[in-house]
Amino acid sequence: PSTPQTHVTGGAGGSTSTTGSASIGTDTKAAAISGCVGNYNIVLSAVSDYETLNGGPPPAGSAWATSATGGPILQSWPSDPEYYTLEWNGSELSVIPKHGTPSHGNVGTTSPPTGCHAA
Repeated sequence: PSTPQTHVTGGAGGSTSTTGSASIGTDTKAAAISGCVGNYNIVLSAVSDYETLNGGPPPAGSAWATSATGGPILQSWPSDPEYYTLEWNGSELSVIPKHGTPSHGNVGTTSPPTGCHAA
């Protein structure tokens, strides 16, 4: 379980607020979703860059983006294994959440939650 966080603001007349563990979990999930969407877009941009440089889509996997041979376009392949991984199959980018339904060719949907939104 998460430990509640206490924030003190201001000087002698400042205020104190406590964030409960439920809020911390919600904030963490929101951060994971936001990170997933951002990372998805980063990889899509890398795919586009590769296509521009090489005249066609990159091969399946991530080596095309991170190796010295084809790039590196990215310093490392983005993921957050606790919540999701991104997979490129040579024609489509997929979001594979740790729990939930994958999305293929998009970041996923909020209802029902798929892809990044199921992270």
